[in-house]
Parts: sequence; C-alpha cells; structure tokens
Amino acid sequence: ALDESEPRPGIGAADMGFIVHLENGKIKNYTPVYPHGLTHPNVEEPEEYQAQGAGKMLLLHDSFYWEDSQKCLKYAKEIVEYNQNVSLDAVVGVSSSSIDAIIKAAGPIEINGTEMNVSGIDLIREKDWGEGMDRAEAVKILIRGLVKASKDKNKKDKMVKAALDEYSKGKIVMYPEGAFVKLLA
Repeated sequence: ALDESEPRPGIGAADMGFIVHLENGKIKNYTPVYPHGLTHPNVEEPEEYQAQGAGKMLLLHDSFYWEDSQKCLKYAKEIVEYNQNVSLDAVVGVSSSSIDAIIKAAGPIEINGTEMNVSGIDLIREKDWGEGMDRAEAVKILIRGLVKASKDKNKKDKMVKAALDEYSKGKIVMYPEGAFVKLLA
C-alpha cells in the first residue's frame, strides 16, 4: 500500500504490505508485512534520505522512491524476501488514490455492518491512530468491505474497470510487468 502524500519522485511511501497466499485463484491467507525497519541487503537509501538520518540501507518504506516502478517493485520484493525469508512470485503496489477510485466505483461499501462512502487511507488512519487498532487489521476491514462489494456483479465490473484505469495511469504497478490483468481476473 503506497501513500502518495509523502512526496518523492516515485509513487509514494510503502506504508503496509501483505504476503497474499493464493490457492487455485482464491485467497488462502494474508501475512502482514510492516515496513518499519525492513532494509535491503545491499541497496542504499537515496543520498537525500541518508542526509536526513534514514540510515545507510534502503528501507521498505522508501523502496518506491524512484520513478522507475519496476525497479521499485524489484527492490520491495528483495527487501521482503530477505527480511521475511520467503520467495515471492509477484509484487503489486497500489496507491491510496487507486484504492479510493476502486471504493468509489463500488459505491458505498459495508464496513462493520454500516454502508459508507469512505477514503481508504482515512478509514485506516481512523482505526489505526484513532481507535488504536493494529494497522493490518484496519486494512483487512477495508478489504472485507471491498470483497463483499465485489460479490455484486455490477459493482465488481465497475471495480475492475476502475482498477484497470488506475493500472493504465501507473497508480497500480506490478512486478513482473504485465501480470496485473491476469491477477485481476
């Protein structure tokens, strides 16, 4: 999950991640990946971030610094693999504005039994900072609302169209390049 409110040449700051395990095209489970303290084994932080005290090695939080999304996705993949001792098949980066476009396409989504028109990042921050909920749990609440909305064929079609539009704008990125449409299907 990329927060573009943190300015940089690339898409945004990596604020939260999940390792999503798929089985026969269905989500089997999620493993939360908190970016705090996760570093690349041999790629350095941009010089300007080192000057600000970020440390020497590239943080997962800063892995989307560059304009080259494929480079950023590759670095994020390597950081997670190195720190979590896993092998990943693919990496998807989704900006908060893309999440909002998908939510908007779905119309109001149900969050804990209440239909809401909501900004994804605002909901997550409210649950995380306002209510003290774990960030991964806050994201899962949003995901559950989107999954429930996608069960309605009309909403699902609009959500897919919004996701494809965001992908074409470079606000949703995937490594390996070009695999997003297959994943979405």
